[in-house]
Amino acid sequence: MINTKEYEFYIEDPRSKPKFGELDLSWGRTEMFMWEFDGRIPHVHLKALDDSKECCICLYEPAYYGHKKEYRDKLTENDCKLLDEFFRSIHPRGDTNIWMRCTSAWHYSLYNKYEYKDKFFNREQLQPSYINIKYDRYIRRG
Repeated sequence: MINTKEYEFYIEDPRSKPKFGELDLSWGRTEMFMWEFDGRIPHVHLKALDDSKECCICLYEPAYYGHKKEYRDKLTENDCKLLDEFFRSIHPRGDTNIWMRCTSAWHYSLYNKYEYKDKFFNREQLQPSYINIKYDRYIRRG
């Protein structure tokens, strides 16, 4: 189940934690959000509302993003399908889908301090399929 009614989007305030909605995964109710200044690789966090599980998903490829030894939980095959469906769902404002909102938030609001931001952002880039997330990418060592 996808909950877009509780969608929050604080693009005007770069000190905030933009939330993109909630979905029901095998972990239970899970929120999708970004942290401010959370590295250089575009990604979102998925965190169970009971704080029992959390992982990060890259925005431009179907891969997990590793933060040292944190956020290392994995999604089930069904969770991946739900995530893909969530990313493709239309944003409540009706102007684009959730995935494009996430990529736009990363690019325009929170992370535009990095000179090479355009390396990742491309409006014509096709949204990847998240049905099969099979590997870790960009594991941060420090």
